[in-house]
Amino acid sequence: MAIPYASRLNAVEKFHVWTLARPDLIYLALGMPIPDTPDAIKEATVAALRAGHVHYSDFKDIPELRAALVDKMREQNDLDFTPDEIIVTNGLTQASFLACKRRCKNRPR
Repeated sequence: MAIPYASRLNAVEKFHVWTLARPDLIYLALGMPIPDTPDAIKEATVAALRAGHVHYSDFKDIPELRAALVDKMREQNDLDFTPDEIIVTNGLTQASFLACKRRCKNRPR
């Protein structure tokens, strides 16, 4: 049964209003952060673009990023990983594919 467009839009709007009242949530449904991007991130983005970092990275991403994520997970989340256990994806589609691929690879036959 299809949900009428107006009803779907209303639900999205209601959810958006609900998330505005929850400062502990980050609203990513439409890829539009509610607060403005911090200036340090804007400046780092411009510097990266000027340095030629304009394409997707390789499959395992940038080694320095994975090392920084290992440090973050250890310091802020008390989790212990190695950079080889971290994969940074280009988005949900790639992450879902990799999760399914890993599950199928590890499934008993």
